[in-house]
Amino acid sequence: MEKTKKSEQIGNSEQFNFTKGEWIAERKTEHQICHLIKTGDRHTIHVYDSKYGIDESESWNNAKLIALSPKMYKLLNLLKERLNYFNDKVSVNQIDELMSGMSGFPNTH
Repeated sequence: MEKTKKSEQIGNSEQFNFTKGEWIAERKTEHQICHLIKTGDRHTIHVYDSKYGIDESESWNNAKLIALSPKMYKLLNLLKERLNYFNDKVSVNQIDELMSGMSGFPNTH
């Protein structure tokens, strides 16, 4: 029997539920066990490496990618608006599909 996938309700742009502000990747020092994603003076996300079987440079690249997520999300919305303007529904639908999988990020159309 196949399990049905539970769908997540996607809200509007006023319902953002992620840490506001710039996200900054901070490389771990020799005395730390993980890289950090900081927002202001808070360490929001911890990215672990070798202790969990991930190469240190791979985990650092993962941390940088995570830190860029809010900016990428904004760019996706901008791209979607421009594609909508040119009536490119196929691309808009692909962006909607991508964005709907971003847990906690609303779809804005």
